[in-house]
Amino acid sequence: MPKLPFNYAARRMLFQRRKYQNRLEGYSSCTLGALLQELYGVEEWTSSLQTSRAVDRIYGLLGIAQDTEVLNLVPDYSRDTEWVYTDAAGKMLQRGEFGLLSLAQHATQPSLLPSWVPDWRLPMKAPVAKRSLSPVFRPFGNIEIVCPSPQPNDFRVLEIAGTAVDEIEQVGLPLGYSYQQTTAENLQHVQCYLSQIQAFCRQSASLATGLYGDSDRWMEDAFWRIPIGDLANPTPGQYTMVRATETSFTYHQSLLKVIAVSNEAKDSTVGNEEPTKLAAVRSAEFGKYEQYLFGVVNKAGQAPFITKRGYVGIGPPNMAAEDIICIFYGAHVPYVLRPVEDGRYTLIGETYVYGIMDGEFMIDSPKKDIFLVV
Repeated sequence: MPKLPFNYAARRMLFQRRKYQNRLEGYSSCTLGALLQELYGVEEWTSSLQTSRAVDRIYGLLGIAQDTEVLNLVPDYSRDTEWVYTDAAGKMLQRGEFGLLSLAQHATQPSLLPSWVPDWRLPMKAPVAKRSLSPVFRPFGNIEIVCPSPQPNDFRVLEIAGTAVDEIEQVGLPLGYSYQQTTAENLQHVQCYLSQIQAFCRQSASLATGLYGDSDRWMEDAFWRIPIGDLANPTPGQYTMVRATETSFTYHQSLLKVIAVSNEAKDSTVGNEEPTKLAAVRSAEFGKYEQYLFGVVNKAGQAPFITKRGYVGIGPPNMAAEDIICIFYGAHVPYVLRPVEDGRYTLIGETYVYGIMDGEFMIDSPKKDIFLVV
């Protein structure tokens, strides 16, 4: 019997399906949206999973997704890719798959897709809560979930119920971190990233709005939570991310020590004295600073920002002044929208905002809006 050809993409897809089933022990379903996010929601995997036709990135999963009939998705190869992706995304979002919005990352590239539709052909960065089996954040608080819905007369326009938090005032430089650079160069990028966040926090504290209250009570906390998006990996090699704890604060302090000595080594003119000191400090802090650095590196490409009223956070690098931070009723992270013509918006991406991730903003029952996203 002839040996069948090895199909890496197919094996990878089936492996991820089995892996996902194992992770979801005790859960009753494995939806198309969950499969898509598991298979394509990590940049290094996307390039290895190929299909002969772009539409098969969706159609190829219909046989193993448990909600195919409910979604009423039937392969139709007469439709173009944009139609198939938009139709599928709209139907999945109507079923509460808010996480798909975090994978719509093509805002900076020419695309025929609406801004809210993931382009499964492109590499994607893992979303904020990608590695969390259970939702870590709940910015919409106790508000009843309202699933997004495409407009009946134009399925390219998505109606999303939510609340506008504030307009972005200023955006900093994105975190530039590359494994092609030296450790010293990367530490400089990290220092710049941390410094910008600290500057925005101090700027917030100086505003009359006093959003966060007494700066002595929140600022130091914000300094170490914001750079890692308040997420931590409690055990090296563990898949699931959890909410950051005071342990991350300790690791943050460790990283600051390493950065300080790295700067001394860079400025030193005394032979190998400072590089030797840096090696000693890195050795002494081994197992601590790397843990925090790992969390920061996960935010590579993210940019710090401050809003007009003083909210501080991190988000997509293509954010701009006057973009709007929004909470959608059912989404586990806030999102950035950009106003366009006719009262409509484009989706820029997901964000982490210090002080609103647990529903704090919703306590006073702010105005509900319906955002028309194109």
